[in-house]
Parts: sequence; C-alpha cells; structure tokens
Amino acid sequence: IGILIFIIIALVVSVVYNLLFAGAGAPIYGNRLDGIEEVEITKKGQQEIIDALKKEEKVADASTNIKGKILNVHIIVVEKTKLDDAKKLTKIITEIIEEKQKKFYDIQVFIDIEGEEIDGYPTIGYLGKAETEFKYSSATYEEEVEE
Repeated sequence: IGILIFIIIALVVSVVYNLLFAGAGAPIYGNRLDGIEEVEITKKGQQEIIDALKKEEKVADASTNIKGKILNVHIIVVEKTKLDDAKKLTKIITEIIEEKQKKFYDIQVFIDIEGEEIDGYPTIGYLGKAETEFKYSSATYEEEVEE
C-alpha cells in the first residue's frame, strides 16, 4: 500500500510540474527568431547608429538595444530642440540599417529631452517591418476643456 501511495504522489507531482513548467528550457521566442542570423544587427552596427546620432549637434546622448526582433533606440536631445527636428533624427537610423534588416526588425525610437519637461516629450516612434514611415505617440496629453 505504501509503494502504491508513493507512485500516486509521484505521478501527481509530475503532472503538476509539467502543467506549471511546460515551457521550461524552451526558447522564449519559440521559432519567431528563425533566420535572424542572416540579418542580425551586430554590436558594430548598433555602435554605428549611436555614433551617427551623436554626431548631430541636437543629440546629447543615444543608446540601442535589441529584444528579439525589435531594435530599440533611445535618443536624448539637447534643450530647446523642437520635436519636429528630433523626429527627423529617425532618418539616420533607417539610412544605416540595411533593407533586409528593415524587413525583419521593428524599430522603436524613444525620444526624450534634457532638462525641463516640455510638451511633446518624451515621444515614441515606431516603424513596423511592413511600414515605410514612423508613427509617433507622445506621453504628454492635454486636458480636454469642457464648455
């Protein structure tokens, strides 16, 4: 009877473990990153983007990172930079990245400003792999005026 109870407990523990940790050891992204080796944006490529951005006098700092199929670029512009001028910096990124990389990666650009908070900043630009132009969203919202 003791052996039978031990076997039943072992089976229950095994089933519960498999339910809770079914994906343990499996890749986070599954097979969605298949083929990334052929179009990988290397550390050197990321550094090229950063260096090109930092050459612009409007840019105080820039950094990049890649999460799966998303290239994140964080740009901090100097004070008194107009938002429209800051948005033009995204062209530098798309000029550096190869066409086949643009078709594989989504690009997110986080634009912030040094110093005081200014309406419109921070702003996020997003370029999906199937898109040709960045779409922008601001974290600043104006309150609606009731009449």
